[in-house]
Amino acid sequence: MCAEPRAKHMKRLPFDRFFDSSTIGCRGGIWLLWKSDKLELDLIGSTEQEIHATVKVISSNLVWFLSAIYASPRAAERRILWNNLCIVADSHTLPWLITGDFNDIINSHDKRGGAPMSLSRTRAFLNCLNYCNVTDLGFKGPRFTWSNNRNLSQLIQERIDMAFANPDWRLMFSDAYVSHLPRTHSDHCPLLISFFKNQVEKGNKPFRFQKMWFNHLDFFPLVHSSWIGVEGDLSNRLNNVKENLKFWNKHSFGNVFRKKKKLLARLAGVEREIDISHSQFLLDLHKTLSQEYKAILKDEEDIWAMKSRVDWLNDGERNTRFFHVSTLVRRNYNRILRIQDANGVWTDNLEIIKGIIQQHFVSLFTTSHSDTSRVYNSGPRKIVALDDSAQTSLITPISDIEIQKTVWSFKPQKAPGPDGLHPCFFQRCWGILKEKFCGDIREIFSKKEMPKGLNDTLISLIPKIPNPEKVGHFRPIGLCNFDYKVVTKLIVRRLRPFLNDMISPYQASLIPGRNGVDNVILTQEIIHSFNKKKGKAGFMAVKLDLEKGYDRLEWGFIRKVLTFFKIPTELSDLIMSCISSSRISVFVNGFAMDDFCPSRGIRQGDPLSPYLFIMCMEFLSLSILETYDNKNWQPVKISRNNPVFSHLIFADDIVLFGRADKKTATAMVNVLSLFCNESGQCINLEKSKVFFSKNTPMSQRTNIVNILGVNETYDLGRYLGYPLHTSRVKKDDYLFIVDKMRGKLAGWKSRLLSTAGRLVLTQSVLESIPAYSMQCRALPASICNEIDQICRNFLWGEEEGKKKLHLLNWKDVTKPKYAGGLGLKEARLFNKAILGKLVWSFKRDPNTLWASSLTAKYGNDLNIKNKSSSLTWRAMVWANELVENGTIKSVYSGKETSFWFEDWTCLGTIRSLVLGPLNFGEEFLTVEQFFSQNHLFSFSLPHDIFSVIIATPLQTFVSKSDTFLWKASNDGQYTVQSAYNLAKGIGQVDQFWKWVWSLKFLPKLKFFLWEVILGIVPTRSLLFHRGFIVNLSCPFCNSEEETLQHLFRDCIVTQTFWQQAGFIFQPTSPFDLWLKDNLLRKDYHQNPSIPFSLLFTHLLWEIWLERNQVVFKNVRVRENLVSRAFNKAVEFFSLTGRIKRVQSISAPVSWKPPDQGWFKVNCDGSSLGNPGKAGAGSLLRDEMGNWIAGTSRHIGRASNFLAELWALKDGLALAKSLNVKKIIVELDATAIISAVTSQYDTNTNVKYMAIIDECMWMLKQFEQVKI
Repeated sequence: MCAEPRAKHMKRLPFDRFFDSSTIGCRGGIWLLWKSDKLELDLIGSTEQEIHATVKVISSNLVWFLSAIYASPRAAERRILWNNLCIVADSHTLPWLITGDFNDIINSHDKRGGAPMSLSRTRAFLNCLNYCNVTDLGFKGPRFTWSNNRNLSQLIQERIDMAFANPDWRLMFSDAYVSHLPRTHSDHCPLLISFFKNQVEKGNKPFRFQKMWFNHLDFFPLVHSSWIGVEGDLSNRLNNVKENLKFWNKHSFGNVFRKKKKLLARLAGVEREIDISHSQFLLDLHKTLSQEYKAILKDEEDIWAMKSRVDWLNDGERNTRFFHVSTLVRRNYNRILRIQDANGVWTDNLEIIKGIIQQHFVSLFTTSHSDTSRVYNSGPRKIVALDDSAQTSLITPISDIEIQKTVWSFKPQKAPGPDGLHPCFFQRCWGILKEKFCGDIREIFSKKEMPKGLNDTLISLIPKIPNPEKVGHFRPIGLCNFDYKVVTKLIVRRLRPFLNDMISPYQASLIPGRNGVDNVILTQEIIHSFNKKKGKAGFMAVKLDLEKGYDRLEWGFIRKVLTFFKIPTELSDLIMSCISSSRISVFVNGFAMDDFCPSRGIRQGDPLSPYLFIMCMEFLSLSILETYDNKNWQPVKISRNNPVFSHLIFADDIVLFGRADKKTATAMVNVLSLFCNESGQCINLEKSKVFFSKNTPMSQRTNIVNILGVNETYDLGRYLGYPLHTSRVKKDDYLFIVDKMRGKLAGWKSRLLSTAGRLVLTQSVLESIPAYSMQCRALPASICNEIDQICRNFLWGEEEGKKKLHLLNWKDVTKPKYAGGLGLKEARLFNKAILGKLVWSFKRDPNTLWASSLTAKYGNDLNIKNKSSSLTWRAMVWANELVENGTIKSVYSGKETSFWFEDWTCLGTIRSLVLGPLNFGEEFLTVEQFFSQNHLFSFSLPHDIFSVIIATPLQTFVSKSDTFLWKASNDGQYTVQSAYNLAKGIGQVDQFWKWVWSLKFLPKLKFFLWEVILGIVPTRSLLFHRGFIVNLSCPFCNSEEETLQHLFRDCIVTQTFWQQAGFIFQPTSPFDLWLKDNLLRKDYHQNPSIPFSLLFTHLLWEIWLERNQVVFKNVRVRENLVSRAFNKAVEFFSLTGRIKRVQSISAPVSWKPPDQGWFKVNCDGSSLGNPGKAGAGSLLRDEMGNWIAGTSRHIGRASNFLAELWALKDGLALAKSLNVKKIIVELDATAIISAVTSQYDTNTNVKYMAIIDECMWMLKQFEQVKI
């Protein structure tokens, strides 16, 4: 609009002040209008794309900064805008709101249709936002704010109108939210930013336990009196504890925030009085108030940490501001202020919103079976039921040890139920609660009934998508009471070991030994085979979407499934009581709505629910297999020799496979209809898809689509979070990983965290988001580079337009901490290490369904590269080299292992260690032959090699085939960390670095020590050598060059600090040696009594802080530096607890003879160096203590663990040879006892399984054994 008519229009609007930006002709332009009686607005500057102003709210005197944006549609001009915003960010420190039309998106979810998202443009936009330290305010209403208004095939929609704010603005307006209003006269939606809640929310706010209460002296006595002094069941006692805590919190403990304000006011008053008159009383009072204030800050941190649901940070550093802003962001994300009803009509009335939500869930949890006495069909005949021994083990009485282990298996700050008590309450108060709590749990199992009130549940609504629009876009998570979850988890722990036999291999969810990635691999292989299908017979894959699977499950059907699997009646009754006794209240915007009783469904959040669901889904799985057996369903083969696949199930994610014909399609519909009719499940046909092999005729596709009632697709999208590729891999397929990482490592978090905090967050994000997708995919190199860039920029705080100094090369940063790095990982090598685990599983467990299918299709040689092979196979071939480099032969009998040409000692192949030719025939020597010939052959081996060889145990009683193990780990099991270290070329552990990172110091101090030891603290000397033009002189003395050694030791000002602190000064020793000597000191400072190493670290830190004050704030060196270091060291040492001095206690040790008829064997082994020169011995005595026989052995070079095993083996073999029947085994190694008394599992030390198997076999040969 041109200038003259624009002014006329502005005057017609109900504002008395306005400003508009300059335009190019009649294009572009921003209007800023306001009422002068409400706001004082001072314009700072403007361009064609932006207006900047300070805003003062007259009624409250709140002042903040506003930037109104209308970004150009041309990318080059938008980059100018991004640079301008970065300049503005450096020019003020006010709370800041940026809003308008940005003509760009921040992630791939913000665009539908048209060309894919431009990664470079989005990165530039996000870098600008990170630099400005602002976060997205989100929105309520329809997602997209702009549309090209074309027909469906050409429609493009984007979210380009947004509002962003910095943490200060979010704290100032914590209830602010953005609404997308209907699009009427424009192709854009208007944005409405509401600063405050326009409606007062009322309702029942549940009680919440606060972790800070643990710090109060009265807390545990209060819990004890509340728990012990009440009769009745568990529910009554917990209610009494809760009511007493509420009363105590209100009248005794007090409101933390009010206490903080009062303390600050008192401190300010005391400081004013101290300025006027010096008084020891005032000084002591100030010290006392300061200590109280620090305690309040810790309590405040605990509050916001629990509310923010962020649990990755280490204890010891206050991150209150970070937790506070995280809480506000999370609350704003979860708050429901606008929603559509069933007819698609938007409403923002809170009472109507609550009514819509209540009606939805009451309807959802109400049974669709009108006849509760309904008789179900007999079901499939193939169900694998529990046998008698399994049934007996399920109903054995619950022990106190089982209950205690279950209580401690929960994460301490797991979200509580209606009673508001977190698991940490029960864990910290276990000494008080244990006896009655265990008794009540046992009573529940004996009565087979859940007490009233114990099973009350809050339903928390978690958005399934960003900015949900309908109630169906929320995932209902059940928040159950902790005591109820203990009961159901006890049932799960009993039931879980039998699931592998009960559930068919076509289900992978929650079954021990199976993973969701198994299903992803098989599904991708089947889709890959579709592209190679030839002939007349086509095939199809049907991806089903179950609608509210947990919530629709009928209770009668669950009872039927429990009966079919022959779950004991006692346990079935308790399970059904757990399901049917609940009362549900939906939790909306922090308030609980009226409760109601469900008549169907199980709750997400109940530990039992996932296991009940997979048992019910097994009913469907067996029905499909029965239909296949009846020749009504023609399944799919991956290759000629492969097993057939009719379906794969992971929880409620179902994929069906079959021939693309009417018979199979009809069979699918019939099986699904019967299952849905009985179970209450409902298939969302709109979201379900069918994918056909390329040789399926179009006419056949049309017929099948009509039978199934679902749409055909050429792209199945993602399955279990993995893209299913029907053609070549594209970078865009994995941009969602980059989007997620950018969201988790947002710039505002970088500003609120120390470098140590950023390190922890970076590591947490790296090992969760991309690691999941790396399990069976080799990510494109460009994506891996993007991941590395996001991580290193966040770690060092670098943003677009503002480069930060990267103190160390990324290659070195990504080394393990014990090798001088920070423990982060290079994405590409990390990807290879994770894929190596898949290769390892393929080789170790070839009989699993996915491994046998790949073997049948490609063989088992992972060294063969084939361009036509699938993504999974190519990824495994890529990682195989790493696995082979870390694999050695594990010798059992030694018959299948070449003595010369296979690595079986961790030294490499013996042939590579010996020069010269072999005699004729010796190249075929096996390990078993070498030992059977008593180590004799043509020439002698070097002693160091021979000592390792003779320590290798071969099996003599048990004869198993030789296998292989992972040499890079201590126990022989493949681990991603050890594989990554091998790929990185990392050798042995540097004990000094291991010690540094194990220090019980604040994380930021350990990070600083890392910088000091490596010499990468950004002193002026280092900055100059990195190319920065700086004044080289020391800011303290202004005479010498500021090097690391000068700043921290040799400067005359610094030397004064060390002398005041009581350190003996030795300026002639090398700086690195001086550092290590002081860090390794074990003595204590006399007054106060704190470790010298702790004081030394705090002094280093305070010197660095003081140096920065002098450089950046141009202040003089303060004289109280040493006292500050002392105070902080004393405070930390007091809070973390003093180191307990170990006192030696003399205890008589005597040998006791065994009972009559028994023999006792005492075994012991040890090595000098671990590993080193080792020996072992054993002694057998009778009931009178008489010596019967003994053994001794020179082992060679071995570890203590192996030496102990040799001693045990020799002792058992000795007793067996003397025909002993009853034996007591005594040894001083609990690790050995655990290894030989437990069944083989993944935690066993497989490196020594050959000798462990021998010992376990011999123990079974005696009539009775005690260890």
